[in-house]
Amino acid sequence: MAIISLVSLLWSVSLNNKLIKRPSPKIYEIKMDSSKILTDTDMKDVRDKAQKQLSDITEQATSRLQQSLNNTVDGISARLNDMTETSLSQEFEKYQVSLEALREQSIEEFSKLQKELDTRRNLYSEQLDKKVVAEFKKRMELFDGRLNDVVSTYLVESLGNQVDFGAQANYIISSLEANKDVLKKDILE
Repeated sequence: MAIISLVSLLWSVSLNNKLIKRPSPKIYEIKMDSSKILTDTDMKDVRDKAQKQLSDITEQATSRLQQSLNNTVDGISARLNDMTETSLSQEFEKYQVSLEALREQSIEEFSKLQKELDTRRNLYSEQLDKKVVAEFKKRMELFDGRLNDVVSTYLVESLGNQVDFGAQANYIISSLEANKDVLKKDILE
């Protein structure tokens, strides 16, 4: 009977040692200022890309406007040639009517162009916002992974596998506080 008790006791001690050697995952809450996720260089790159896109759109709009103005000038020139061939008074009245129509057409073209520019600006702004959010999420995931690796490695190196983490909670917290600067350096590298 004593042998069975002794074997049972040795077996339970063996299982307890295996349980203690197995590291258990810890959950840490990390608070971070979200304005520090994107560096000034990244923000500059995003601004540069947005500025280039806006510049490209403006160049396209300017090209269309120039073409519209060239067409308008060509139309006016053709009308002036017709006026010289017919009576000046009749053509002057027609010229005023056509000039008003051209003015209305130009106003309409400018309105269409403004609407198109607004639509594209909103579209590019939405796309840029989506890209910034996606980049932020990606960097947060990388940061979380790096933080988990650093803290886990630090705990394993400093405490070893022979320590009961539950019983050593105060020691772990004080050790983390004492090495806060080293942890920050490891995380940010």
